[in-house]
Amino acid sequence: MELDDKLFVINAFLNIIWAIGFLIFWRRRQAELAFKWNTLDMEQIEATRSAYTGELRRSSVTHQNEVYYPSWKRLLFRLFVTIPMIGINIVLVSFLILLIIRFQSWVDRQLKDGHLPHLMSLTELFPKILLALVTTIFSDVYKSVCRWLTIKENYREQQKHDDQMVGKLFACACVNSYFSVFYIALFTHKYIRLSHQLTTIFVIKQFWGNIKVKKFALLDAFKGFVGQLAMLDLSISIL
Repeated sequence: MELDDKLFVINAFLNIIWAIGFLIFWRRRQAELAFKWNTLDMEQIEATRSAYTGELRRSSVTHQNEVYYPSWKRLLFRLFVTIPMIGINIVLVSFLILLIIRFQSWVDRQLKDGHLPHLMSLTELFPKILLALVTTIFSDVYKSVCRWLTIKENYREQQKHDDQMVGKLFACACVNSYFSVFYIALFTHKYIRLSHQLTTIFVIKQFWGNIKVKKFALLDAFKGFVGQLAMLDLSISIL
């Protein structure tokens, strides 16, 4: 093991110790502030989400009509819709990542044997760009799918809604963002390819983000233009 590899291991170990220590000391600091501000035993009462739906029932506590959604419906939806859809998405993106990594290995062999033209390194970069595009696009797809699933699960409190949303995104993002990196590092042991792949993913994500920003800006400009045309047409009709 070279010196750089040893330093990477030491750095990762120190980061783990720092993260654990930070959480422990922050919990202690949080308890101190709660005691100081006399909020140690205070329970946070969260209002019902505006998007929460269900049937009206008379509460046995407040004796007022409240929106009620049975937990068994949410459980059935999670078992037969949420978990299968997330599982299918994870399996699909994993399969595509493995397929593209195999394609990269095939391209490297063909370039080494001289069966493919280099085309100013574009041939070698094409699988890397394809992998970066797949992970970037699937990241947006996951966000839309997880948002729809969480809304359909119909949680009463916003905190519970956010926790479920974050959990789904975390499960999908772990595979989508890190599966290819860990596979290249731990199974192929081609660290130069790993550095090139990380650079390509970073550049493609920045490029994709700029495209989305420009798209929304152009869409807003188009809506404003249509609105101005409508106002102009209305003014002409009044005159």
